[in-house]
Amino acid sequence: MRVETYRGELRALVGVLAFFLASSASAGSAADSLDAGWRFSVTPYLWVPRIDGTLNFTARPGTGNEFLVTIEPIDYIEHLNVPIMVAAAARKGPWALATDFFFVDFSGDRATVTSVTGPGGNVEVPIDAGSSVGLQATIWSLGGGYAVVRGPTATLQILGGFRYFAVETSLDWQFAAGSATAPQSGTLTQSDDLWDAIVGIQGEARFGGGRWLLPYYLDAGTGSSSLTLKAMAGLGYAFGWWDLRLMYHHLQYDAGESALIQELSLSGPALGASFRF
Repeated sequence: MRVETYRGELRALVGVLAFFLASSASAGSAADSLDAGWRFSVTPYLWVPRIDGTLNFTARPGTGNEFLVTIEPIDYIEHLNVPIMVAAAARKGPWALATDFFFVDFSGDRATVTSVTGPGGNVEVPIDAGSSVGLQATIWSLGGGYAVVRGPTATLQILGGFRYFAVETSLDWQFAAGSATAPQSGTLTQSDDLWDAIVGIQGEARFGGGRWLLPYYLDAGTGSSSLTLKAMAGLGYAFGWWDLRLMYHHLQYDAGESALIQELSLSGPALGASFRF
């Protein structure tokens, strides 16, 4: 999505998270009851996002051809191969170090080639007869944080770090008819690596004797991308040394009109178990 759309969605996400932030702020004067020693957590999870966006494939050097492709909403379960999703954190006192690793491989996802740009900038709008896109994505984030609220009923920390996005995509196009700009069918493969600095907040509010959790997370960043945004909020329940969390994850990228990833959005529910030791 373009930057203007990102800003609108960011305002909406901030509104959703306002309740969680208010809960944390109200607990800011609570005594710190957390152990000052090292504490660790590992959280494997399954994220089932709706994926859509716009990709810009560049044909072989010298041809001048570019294929603008719109990804249609993906049937996630049908096309998903080998997902790996895990987050981990280490904390001591108010300081924390956290990482998140996400790898997915999709194949055969429906897509539409909306335009083909040929040499000299000539643009054609072909009749798409059944194109598809494959997408392999690795998303890794690493950052540190400092807790400004560490009470028994709420936590809130400010964080900073980076997010790395490695993507490899393939386009199999099928047009109703060929032209001088593009043949009737063909295949393109392209990859890109995006590095972005991020800043944000995360934390949780607790109620029901500390059993129920309201976790939240929000960051924004830039670098290789014009803008990247990630937000999460949800509900969890603690079972002693581990807890179960149902979250809604939203991740967006806007890398610009000349980039492979013009726009990309991943949004959907995620279920994870967080183990603390």
